[in-house]
Amino acid sequence: MLSYPRIEELLKHEPSLVYKLLRYLNSPLVGLRIEIHGVREAIALLGEREFRRWVSVVAVVSMASDKAPELIRTALTRGYFCEDLSRLIGMSAQSSDLFLMGLLSVTDALLDRPLENEKNGAVDFSTAPVELFRCKKPRQAAASASTAAM
Repeated sequence: MLSYPRIEELLKHEPSLVYKLLRYLNSPLVGLRIEIHGVREAIALLGEREFRRWVSVVAVVSMASDKAPELIRTALTRGYFCEDLSRLIGMSAQSSDLFLMGLLSVTDALLDRPLENEKNGAVDFSTAPVELFRCKKPRQAAASASTAAM
């Protein structure tokens, strides 16, 4: 659960974030009929889930300020793809987590550092989708299908 007073206190030290939040909510793209003036009002209007998403997007965009715009577009595309996929595979409750996973999938490029291997406790993204969705690897699925056909 979000603590409105705590978030307001944190945002007082980052006026640029308050400006971005209010600019976002008061933009024609959002289409509100009223103007939002305060942080508490903005968070209440967005709701916890959307506020967390907004914070995640702002954090990634800030990390990528000196990177090509395509990197941000890739991060956002992956985030929305993972979120949409969560609904299709019956993981709607984890849609926010999967959005964040997709968004952070370009962290190595954002930080100009390769991801560590699995032995050091990091996720091996080459097997993450298989592990996450508990499905068979394509070769195993094909083998199972051909065995069943015999």
